[in-house]
Amino acid sequence: MNILENYCLKDLNSFGIDLRTKFFTAVKDVEDLQEIIKSDIYKTNKSLILGGGSNILFTQNFPGLIIYNQLLGI
Repeated sequence: MNILENYCLKDLNSFGIDLRTKFFTAVKDVEDLQEIIKSDIYKTNKSLILGGGSNILFTQNFPGLIIYNQLLGI
């Protein structure tokens, strides 16, 4: 699990708005997700699961953890 700090969200939303999140991680398998859920960062911050980014409009920096879903399949 790799949690990045002060991560730019510009390339992850359709509007290309240059905002940041306090913490960011990408989930590629179920084990990654299980590890994140056990982390102190997850337990002590707001969290948001982000998919393709086409249905969200960021208007300000996100003060928590964004979990970028890269799980394949249903």
